Amino acid sequence: MRGFGYALIALGVLGILVGLGMDTSVSGGIGAVNRVVNIGLLSQQTATVTISGFLFMTGCMLIGFATVRDAIERLGGMANAPVNRPAAAFPPDASQWESQPAAEAGKVQVGSRVQHQTFGKGTVQALAGDSAFVIFDGRDGPTSMNVAYLRLVAS
Repeated sequence: MRGFGYALIALGVLGILVGLGMDTSVSGGIGAVNRVVNIGLLSQQTATVTISGFLFMTGCMLIGFATVRDAIERLGGMANAPVNRPAAAFPPDASQWESQPAAEAGKVQVGSRVQHQTFGKGTVQALAGDSAFVIFDGRDGPTSMNVAYLRLVAS
């Protein structure tokens, strides 16, 4: 693929040079001193330069693709390896998080109604250590924050 790309680049450069070197003018007639531009020849020059430019760009792309392919092969086929994606910020199954014991009075628990100074009132969806995942009224999705910034409110 790389060799074919170099060939297309060479062909494209050659075509561009030929196209730019084309004479697009013709004699103005019998005894005329000036030459006039022939629209047919000008159109042919434009087509030659345009097609040659496309050949040049295609050759560059083929060389680029071959380089990327070689780099992937040098990495040992890591392109097909599974991708480790980070865990979601909020688990779809909140049961995997430990809940705070209900026996401790004044402690935030899953399902508690809380209030935050900036976000307002919300409901605790999950707990993880000192962090609570709260869905605040009027906001989309859960927000993670330290329970120290939450105040329990009556349901």
